[in-house]
Amino acid sequence: MTGCVPGGGRSPSPRGPGGGPDPSSCRPGRGSGSARSVRAGAVSVTVVMRGGDGSTVVDEHVRVELPSPRAALADVLVVAECGRSSWAGLGERDRELAAVHPGALVTLIVRGPNLALVRIGAAPPGRVRRGDADPSWPRYASILHALTVLGAAGPG
Repeated sequence: MTGCVPGGGRSPSPRGPGGGPDPSSCRPGRGSGSARSVRAGAVSVTVVMRGGDGSTVVDEHVRVELPSPRAALADVLVVAECGRSSWAGLGERDRELAAVHPGALVTLIVRGPNLALVRIGAAPPGRVRRGDADPSWPRYASILHALTVLGAAGPG
């Protein structure tokens, strides 16, 4: 990946754009990444990558952090569920989100600073562990979207 096109930032408060917990607050010291605000609660993200053959691929999508009145716009959905005590509870939450937001290609449910449940498309969700040097959860979800689109489009 060559990088994200800069243009914005995250909410200055520990609350997410819709007033709920900020998924990036589960990880101290990191912003939500390179994005441009579309409307309150939603950001337009552009990711530029180089394919294996040297071609440039651009992925543009809308990322929403729940709760947000803009959730229907989401290609990427990020929600903090740091209080859920079990992975089974997160699985139930994932099924709810999939039913309510079928248009989101990537859904990421943050369980803690370094743990999350991620679903890409209609595939079953999987657990993700993130290192301290890895991007914030919202950025991570946007990178997954871009890589998924790149895989679907193929190089070049």
